Amino acid sequence: MSSKKLSIAFAAFAALGAVLASSALAGTPKTEAAAWVKTSGGVPQTISSSQGVTCRHTVGEANFVFTSKVLGQDLEITASGISCSGAVIKTEGSGSNSMAVAEGVLEFTGISVKKPSGCTAPSTLKTNTLVGDLTMDKTEPKLSYLGFSPKSGTTIANIKLEKCAAAGTYPLNGFFYLEHTAQTGMHFQNQQFVANTTTQGMSGMLLGKEIFLMSGGFEIELTSGALWGAEHP
Repeated sequence: MSSKKLSIAFAAFAALGAVLASSALAGTPKTEAAAWVKTSGGVPQTISSSQGVTCRHTVGEANFVFTSKVLGQDLEITASGISCSGAVIKTEGSGSNSMAVAEGVLEFTGISVKKPSGCTAPSTLKTNTLVGDLTMDKTEPKLSYLGFSPKSGTTIANIKLEKCAAAGTYPLNGFFYLEHTAQTGMHFQNQQFVANTTTQGMSGMLLGKEIFLMSGGFEIELTSGALWGAEHP
């Protein structure tokens, strides 16, 4: 998902409803060249071809929490785990045209519906295939954000509620950002990405016409087990 594509996605999504005008979105972060880099034999190497990754809920982190409204009622869903099916990362382009990208399906597990009262949901919530890219800002050199949008269309996932008055399937549309918690240039086996109040302000997700918010953190690891991170090329 290039920054140009994300801008197009944002414009198309904004057209879904005037509700975004009052959602206090902070907009997308400034973008500059970014690269995924791994350490091989003690030498940093740009990840230029697709590398498989795995995802897991960060140990010690609170559960994922999803909030919105359905049929005028508050919605609150939690998830205790996450995996990423067929996910890969790589760096496209080179030099000042480098872009660190990602693609895959996120599967949230251990789903529990807290609100509306009496509602249940399937134990897993799987997204459609998502594409993402890493954005960096020269004014905040230690911060970066991983932005995701659907690879096709605008639907991130379909949220299903059962056994209650609000039962039904609700499409979740838009895009979202995750904050990369590691400093730029720091290589670890597991890199953590978090949805928090900052990324809520940069994201744009709607469940029907209602704003949808997400919080929680997870880690991404190369299937090779190599140390890796995000860097300026």
